[in-house]
Amino acid sequence: MLLLFFCATLGATMPLRSFKIIYDNDAGTLQVGNELYRKPHKKAGQYNPVFKAKIKLRKGDKITKFNTKTTHRELAIKEAQKRLDQMIAMDAMGMPTSPLTFAEIARRYLLTLKRDKQCSKEKCEMHERAVDTFFNPVFAKLEIGKVTSGRITKLFFDIETTPIKPSFTHNNTRKIKYPNEFYSASYVNKLKQVMRAILRFANNQDLTINVPEIQSTKVESNLKKGLTREQWDTLYKYLNTSFVKELDSRFTDQTRPKYYRQAFVDYFTLVVWTGLRTSEALRLQWRDIQKQKEDGYEYCLITVAAREKLARKTGKRAFRADIQVYDLLMERKDKTVTNKDDDYVFCHYDDRFGTLENGKRKPIARMRESFRKALDTLGFLYTDDDIRMTPYQGRHTHALLSRDTGKPLDDIAEDLGNLTTTTERFYVGRGQGSRKGRPIKI
Repeated sequence: MLLLFFCATLGATMPLRSFKIIYDNDAGTLQVGNELYRKPHKKAGQYNPVFKAKIKLRKGDKITKFNTKTTHRELAIKEAQKRLDQMIAMDAMGMPTSPLTFAEIARRYLLTLKRDKQCSKEKCEMHERAVDTFFNPVFAKLEIGKVTSGRITKLFFDIETTPIKPSFTHNNTRKIKYPNEFYSASYVNKLKQVMRAILRFANNQDLTINVPEIQSTKVESNLKKGLTREQWDTLYKYLNTSFVKELDSRFTDQTRPKYYRQAFVDYFTLVVWTGLRTSEALRLQWRDIQKQKEDGYEYCLITVAAREKLARKTGKRAFRADIQVYDLLMERKDKTVTNKDDDYVFCHYDDRFGTLENGKRKPIARMRESFRKALDTLGFLYTDDDIRMTPYQGRHTHALLSRDTGKPLDDIAEDLGNLTTTTERFYVGRGQGSRKGRPIKI
């Protein structure tokens, strides 16, 4: 009796094994079992019912441990044996058998994008920036199977709640600051699309069992305000009388700054008059602008070509604009030396920022700083709700002013390249008392 009591007491005080083996193959290369929950888990000290497996092909190799994602014993053994067979085959072909890191999977994904030409050059660059700027600093050395929904959710929470860091351009000599600005919901959703694509790529290669769920960031559906008629008239007058000329009072050579300010004047006027997206306007080429005549009526025909990032939402499209748009652009064309058919309407002053493969100057990427200076001077930079305006508001201004002048909703939607429901939801609103048809007596 005393001996039995001693043995029972000893068994009660012995610590549990951290990995309880339920299957061990004859070659000693595979083990399947249950792991103990660790503190601070509320079930610490108990075994996790989900089976995990350990693989070690030969003595001296690093143990590969992975989750079988099942509590069924036979299914867990089957999944583990499948992974073992894959690793043996990879080892026989001289391929690495250790778990691949997120950085390696992302690298292979980007190579596949470029090799198979699955997207435009600009989109490939965007995916590269997402990987280098946001994903690799956090997940680079992490095994691809350990990039879980929880870790991804935390990453995107940090991205959404952290102000944009200053960026550098022109060989890291020019610093651009974004005071108290955060990434927009639409931009964060683009980053999430890149992450989903990488994880799907890994899953298609049988490197992961499933694809972690990534919730989309909610985009506000509120009506976004543009400039009022009075504000636009004031801004238009300022842009065409003082915005460029006020640089003449400075003592240094202002040829370059004046060029970019004039480019902004023409660009923003074009956007308000046509409703073009920023990417569409800045990537227009001279061959996309034509003067047409029909039944004695002259108009400007703008072709939004499906090149690079252009019209990635709507594809190639063409729409009519007032003849004043053609006059505006032709006046700009007469003043620039980059006026060949395949030159960009809004290209850089010189080749400081590099050139394209065909030797042409690169198009200007953004107009945010000129926009900020112009609207801040007039006190229009913030709305009555203390929301900061962006160059995209020029597009909303076009929709609102067009509606005020009686343009039909479907015509406005065609100008914007959107569905009428989208135009009504985000640009002109519903129930605003702006219906142009006369009430009908019934």
